[in-house]
Amino acid sequence: MTRKKINIVRAVKGYDAVLADVVSLIDAGRRASVRTSNAIMTATYVHDAEHQERASTIDFLGVLLLAICVGSLQFMLEKDQYEPWLNANSGYWAQPLAAYADAAVWSGDPKVAIFKDTMKSNYYNGYKGPISTATGAVNADYVLVQMCASVATDAATPEAAAAEAERRAKRYFRRS
Repeated sequence: MTRKKINIVRAVKGYDAVLADVVSLIDAGRRASVRTSNAIMTATYVHDAEHQERASTIDFLGVLLLAICVGSLQFMLEKDQYEPWLNANSGYWAQPLAAYADAAVWSGDPKVAIFKDTMKSNYYNGYKGPISTATGAVNADYVLVQMCASVATDAATPEAAAAEAERRAKRYFRRS
């Protein structure tokens, strides 16, 4: 089976371009998933009438969903699809697979290169504290990211940025 090359045409720049790329990739993944599920259904078709009577719709939907998920993940993590997406994110996401450790995004900008190995860490944000709703909320609100960014852009001194981050974090930890 030959694979179709996906051509991404960028009519706009910035966020809209990335969004359009994601939509194109999802659509291509959907098509690949349909092909995969059709192949699995064809290969596993049972001619036994007694078995067909007992088979439930849930079994069929479960196999179909699994095939769609596997096909989508395989397709989306292929180099032709994943690496352009990783590069377009400019280091916002770290690669989940070691195969992408040499992607162009990690060698282009030294400010981005420091994030190359973040997925190798065995620790979560907030380590050594417990995983809780509060730690998740602080992470989701980018408290630490904004603290570092404000110092890196000279918007605040390290002391002022840390004090602001502490104030913001206390908001969440007071509730838990």
